[in-house]
Amino acid sequence: MNMLNKFLAPLIRTFSITCFIALSACDNSPKADKTWELTDEGIFSAAVSEDGKYALLASTTGKALLWNLKKRKRPVHAWQHSESDAGGIIAVALSPDHKYALTAERNSLAWWDTSSGKTLGFWPIPEIYSLSISPDGQRALIGLRDQSFYFSLQTGTYIYTLPHSGMVYANDLSKDGRFAITASDEKEVKLWSLLTGKLKQTWLLPSKPYAVALSPNGKLAVTNAASGATTIRKTSNGKTVHTLTPARTTLSKLTFSPNSKRLATARIAQRIDLWDVKSASNTKFWRPKKTNAMRPSAASILALEFTHKGKRLTSITSGGIVQRWTVK
Repeated sequence: MNMLNKFLAPLIRTFSITCFIALSACDNSPKADKTWELTDEGIFSAAVSEDGKYALLASTTGKALLWNLKKRKRPVHAWQHSESDAGGIIAVALSPDHKYALTAERNSLAWWDTSSGKTLGFWPIPEIYSLSISPDGQRALIGLRDQSFYFSLQTGTYIYTLPHSGMVYANDLSKDGRFAITASDEKEVKLWSLLTGKLKQTWLLPSKPYAVALSPNGKLAVTNAASGATTIRKTSNGKTVHTLTPARTTLSKLTFSPNSKRLATARIAQRIDLWDVKSASNTKFWRPKKTNAMRPSAASILALEFTHKGKRLTSITSGGIVQRWTVK
């Protein structure tokens, strides 16, 4: 068997390279307008501002790095909570106007002024798994074990406690300030009213939810289950509007355009798809740059944002590659 493996290995490598070259030659997906390789270190989490000027990366070194994409000689700020905390920063969020940033280690949360780089608040919060920031940068949605907190950053107090089952690995806030969506590893997605703190909808998925998002106008919610369906639902009654193709796929990120008419999805295997929300038609797709061309899933897309008033789409991979794409 060892002799057979030695004989087959070179043939398999040659076949793989030939297939990759052939697929690359036939790939007519649009090329990126801009590509920035900010770091060769691994990335745990990432965010990009809506104007496309700033990117925030949670590096495997334990620090959060804020980059000005026009001036890339060095990060604008490098933040960390505690030099003694070996875990380092595992989640980040950036306000749409890039004035405020959130960073989370597993057991602490920090709020930053991006202009001065100074911390505005620091709180010990145990077992953080996911993080979102409100459009004005003044509130946070924090995913924990068995619950989420809707948290006032100005006062350092909990606005609502949102009970859950399991670890809350994904969440989002609607930009109109009406809803929060949370997803746990117990195959459960919940929609909450931020006006009352009450549960609006519960959706049980066939497998662990990997990505969730709310439309800016608060009318739609989209969920994806691991190796499962991507479903768009109405927030008013929970009814399914569309189920996107393919029927079985795993997504790392979901995001709506500013006018809520388009949806961008990022597959684990590094393909970005653009959808018309009304018709559920796939209007365009892109293939982000890979750090290792022979491993299609070598780097997942950790951030995906409509930028430049919805005319561009910006992605960030776990390999530290930022790319900008033309939507229109």
